[in-house]
Amino acid sequence: MASKKYYTIEQLDSAKKMLKELPDLKKQRLTGDEMLKELKTQLVKLASDKGYDAEDIKSVLEGAGIKIGLKPIKEIIYAKKSNRKEIVAMKK
Repeated sequence: MASKKYYTIEQLDSAKKMLKELPDLKKQRLTGDEMLKELKTQLVKLASDKGYDAEDIKSVLEGAGIKIGLKPIKEIIYAKKSNRKEIVAMKK
């Protein structure tokens, strides 16, 4: 037979107080898309100026505990390059 578990008013009050004091995590947590948006400039610079490819960047991000797929990284890196090509083509 399962035993019933009862809680005291003090436990309830304590739980309420603890929950109320928890910080707002919305300001501290970023989604993968938000993370990439914040890193976009650096990712493009690494690819264009320093010769890193998407796999290299993904590996570094994983080392920092950030797991983001290869496809979104490639989209950021190559979107910037294709935009440059379009601008150069438009100038000619």
